[in-house]
Amino acid sequence: MGTVYAPNGGINIGSGTGSSALTGTLASRKNVSYKDGVEVTYAPLIICTPPDAKAGADRPLAFTTLDTLVGHFGYSGSFI
Repeated sequence: MGTVYAPNGGINIGSGTGSSALTGTLASRKNVSYKDGVEVTYAPLIICTPPDAKAGADRPLAFTTLDTLVGHFGYSGSFI
């Protein structure tokens, strides 16, 4: 389940043999092409709230030694 957005290219779904099933939205300015045996269940694009991600204060990286970056992501749900 999800959204595929290809503003500068086409989207091709299916291989021509077998079957494929998907749920979501396919959006392209160019072309969306379906082969035989493709089952699509439309699910609208849902605009979500950007995550509350904190990467800490800016600091220079030396790139000659090992550096550790510490941050947190304040989301209690799960992602697919």
